[in-house]
Amino acid sequence: FPSLRYDLLSDTPGPRSLKVWSPGLGANLALDGERLFVRARISRGFRAPTFNQRYWLEGGNPDLHPEFSDAYDAGLGASVIDRVLHLEASVFLHDIVDKIVWMPGAGVFWSPKNIQHVLSQGVELRLHGATPGGLFRYRANGQVLSTKKMNQSFVGDATEGRQLPYTPAYSGGAVLDGVFGDLGVSLSLHVVGPRYTLET
Repeated sequence: FPSLRYDLLSDTPGPRSLKVWSPGLGANLALDGERLFVRARISRGFRAPTFNQRYWLEGGNPDLHPEFSDAYDAGLGASVIDRVLHLEASVFLHDIVDKIVWMPGAGVFWSPKNIQHVLSQGVELRLHGATPGGLFRYRANGQVLSTKKMNQSFVGDATEGRQLPYTPAYSGGAVLDGVFGDLGVSLSLHVVGPRYTLET
């Protein structure tokens, strides 16, 4: 599955225009009909700052640079127990330059800034299915994530190698749905790990 995206920006810091090509290539391979498959993808990413990120009256940063990234991910999926249970596992790595992150300012207002080099990598697990007869449906997911600043902003910078603020190291959730005649019932659970509030 090839993809290609082209961006042309005329309002950027520095040069008056920026032309960016973002290619991607992915593949899905079925190993046992619809019961087992593997997939992989590699892509180049680009994201321009939004209007609000640059020009919001309280906290906007007109000097923001666009964000560039190289992304790699691979996964394995399987349907088991006669498709009552479907499992997927994925690993991913994103190497990001000039990542845009909102951070608390000195007052009550937040402001976005660029972080020169961020490495984000992790594992994601998902499952979904239904009980025989379809009375109950369920889905669940979980993610372990390492998103760290990989550069020094100055000599002796204590934020190098630290998890980015407000980015949990793990998160997940589960939903159980039931249908009883004309009545639908849903039960959900969400789990979010601890998050740092400071870059240090």
